Amino acid sequence: MKIFPSRPWILNADPLPQQRRSAFWLYNTLALSLLALSLGSVGCSAPTLPEGNTAADGGGDGGADQTTADQSGGDQTAGDQTGSDTKVDTAPAVACKVDTDCPATKVQCYAAFCDVGTCDIKPVTVTQTCNDGNACTEADTCSKGKCVGTAKTCNDDNPCTIDLCAPASGCVFNNLDKPCQTDDICTLHACQAGKCAVVNPSPCDDNNTCTVDSCDPKLGCQYKSLTAVACDDGDSCTKGDVCKFGQCVGKGKSCNDDNPCTDDGCDAAGTCANVPNSKACSDGKPCTQADACANGTCSGKPKNCEDGSPCTINTCDPLTGACNVGLPSTPTPCDDGNACTTGETCASFVCQPGVAKTCDDGNDCTVDACVPATGECAHQPAADGDACGASNLCLVDAKCELGQCIGSTKSCDDNNPCTTDLCDPGTGLCTQANAVDGTVCGENLTCQSGVCL
Repeated sequence: MKIFPSRPWILNADPLPQQRRSAFWLYNTLALSLLALSLGSVGCSAPTLPEGNTAADGGGDGGADQTTADQSGGDQTAGDQTGSDTKVDTAPAVACKVDTDCPATKVQCYAAFCDVGTCDIKPVTVTQTCNDGNACTEADTCSKGKCVGTAKTCNDDNPCTIDLCAPASGCVFNNLDKPCQTDDICTLHACQAGKCAVVNPSPCDDNNTCTVDSCDPKLGCQYKSLTAVACDDGDSCTKGDVCKFGQCVGKGKSCNDDNPCTDDGCDAAGTCANVPNSKACSDGKPCTQADACANGTCSGKPKNCEDGSPCTINTCDPLTGACNVGLPSTPTPCDDGNACTTGETCASFVCQPGVAKTCDDGNDCTVDACVPATGECAHQPAADGDACGASNLCLVDAKCELGQCIGSTKSCDDNNPCTTDLCDPGTGLCTQANAVDGTVCGENLTCQSGVCL
């Protein structure tokens, strides 16, 4: 169909009368309309779509709810020009052409790849960091589909802590209460709040004003008695108190009952009164603390030496008041914080890791692992194509496929109808057992001792 008449004035810029220009445009408009009607009546082929994609929702100005191939009414698929039933091919959700078409896998130490048009996963072959879920390891990297880390060292070089590692949280430094310096007898050091501190800056003070207290680094505490030095014996019924051979002695009646938990005195008639008080005191026992008077008696609360570890026996030294840490006399169960181990016991003040939980499902084509936080086993398919069947030597050319071991069965047929042919999975060797005598093995023939006669 010729749309534009072949006339030179169409292409040239010669001025035309208004009537000729109007006729020219009317002519072209009618020609274009005829062309559109002609094209609309021809059954145009739809574009070929990738398998699994429909041509629905073609968009454009063609109206709503049509497939790309439906240009003439009726429900059709992209390739169906005669039928009325809609047929939509749906491709697998993991179809691919190249590796980059595959969505990233959430399984660590595995990478997605395109395997003959279908997405699959396989262990990564390059160095890749990961997280094995164990805070007691570091520098975790992928190796053969598993996340492996090196053991973390928890050592703060502090004699006042026990250094441990909990897989759920990492390094833990538990404070100890024990002597931390014993070479100086003139001072006493002990661990307090994780630090070595002086706990008795004046170990030789006897609270006696009639002695001069000192400490000899070799001999220990030394007390020099004072004489003829004024003092106070604390007894209101005496006067003119002076030191005599290291003791404060007064003249007159003494009402001192030598009990720090009573206030001693006497009245004008010389009658002694010893009234209980609630003063701080010392019961003379290093393993008590917060000593105080009550009902005329001095007593304290037992010192708590527990460090919270089941792998230590904590006691208080009755001579020094220091906490001693010892080992349990028998194996003591404990918890290493790893749900993938069992049977943990204490050794050398530390809870030793237990026996690893077995997650082997007996399938050569799965990668088995235990989650330390929950103790649950996880089984991920091994890479397709990996060799398998080591436990069944009767399989030939066995390979992993979608987590299953696929192979052909070894043939042990000896072509003797009077034997039963077997294959031993443990050795892969064929064995034959004679059929029951009398078994029919041919026309007018029966089995006798494994031979068809």
